[in-house]
Amino acid sequence: MDDGREVVIRAGDFFAIPPGHDSWVLRDERYVSLHMLGGDEYATWWEAELHVITVRRKTSADPPAVWALWADVGQRPRWDDALDAVELQGPFETGTRGVVRLKDQPERRLEITDCVSPRRFTERVFLPLGANMDWRHSIDEAEDGYEVTDGRSDR
Repeated sequence: MDDGREVVIRAGDFFAIPPGHDSWVLRDERYVSLHMLGGDEYATWWEAELHVITVRRKTSADPPAVWALWADVGQRPRWDDALDAVELQGPFETGTRGVVRLKDQPERRLEITDCVSPRRFTERVFLPLGANMDWRHSIDEAEDGYEVTDGRSDR
C-alpha cells in the first residue's frame, strides 16, 4: 500500500483494496479473482468481443428449408447433440426471449438479437457475471448451392 503495509491474500479470501496499491503473485501459482466493484475503471478488456469459432458448410438446401429447421427451436435437440432443450416465449423474431439448456449445463436465458428471414439470425445466451455468448447463423449463396455459417463469439 502507499503507506508501506503489505497484505497477503490467499485462495478463498474476500478482500477490499483501496486505491494506492500495486500487486503481484507469489510463487508460480495461477491467480484468479472476481472484482465486484471498480473493474470498470481499468478492465476495459471485459467489453471486448472474443471470436471463438466459425463453422461453414455447403448445402444444396435452399434458405427457406434451412430456415424452417432453425425456426423450429423445440426440435433443435434432434439435430444438435449439444442441446438438451430450447424454448422461446414468442415467435422466432428479433427481441423474443427464451431459455436454452446445453447437455450437463444449467438452464440459461437467451434472446434473439437479430433475425432476417430466411437468411440470418443471432441468439444471445446470457452467462453468469454479466457475460454473453452470441451465436450467429446465416445462409448465403455460394458456388453450386448455399453456404451455412454458424459462429460464436463471447462478450
